[in-house]
Amino acid sequence: MPVSYYEVKREALIALYVALNTPETASDGQVYLSARDLAPLVDTNTTLSFIAKALMSLEEEELVELRMDPNDPNRLATYTLSDDGVLRAEELTGNVDPLYGSRSALRLDEQMIEVDHATDKAVEVSQAMKGLEEQIRTSNDAFEGDPAAREAALAEVKSLSVLWRSGVIRIKAFRERARSALGWIAEKSANAAIGEACKQLMKLILGW
Repeated sequence: MPVSYYEVKREALIALYVALNTPETASDGQVYLSARDLAPLVDTNTTLSFIAKALMSLEEEELVELRMDPNDPNRLATYTLSDDGVLRAEELTGNVDPLYGSRSALRLDEQMIEVDHATDKAVEVSQAMKGLEEQIRTSNDAFEGDPAAREAALAEVKSLSVLWRSGVIRIKAFRERARSALGWIAEKSANAAIGEACKQLMKLILGW
């Protein structure tokens, strides 16, 4: 049970991470929760103001991102994990973390998962990879006329596809490789459509 400020921050990160990886709560690979949403997931004895303060601190650390719906008359603040927040949460669900201490669960960099390519989620990832590869190959205004960069981008996506099709992957290593490759492709292509395709594929991968 969380008893300190840092433990509340830790549990809030983990709760957001679990929600992000739960199809019932995540939408388009993303999820936003308020302090009130997180209260039963963190500790029923922790006050909402305490959780809200922890979330604001996490935002300052750029581990969560704030969203406020302008159409919401209550202006309720909701939060989701940033890319750095996902990495920190992955560390927290392992057994070593330099800031928050340790846990006994299996580290995700050691965790291997078997991908059932017949499932809708797996098919969606495969289709997103195929679609991105096609966009890289056919977008005339991408990569500023640099054929070497285009070929390198295609090689990056093909490499991810090979790993994905292998059926058994080290999930953390795969996510980190995808984040590096897709981030580079989005930046190097200087193409909005390709950048959005990279973003959507990364969200799907983070959903595993």
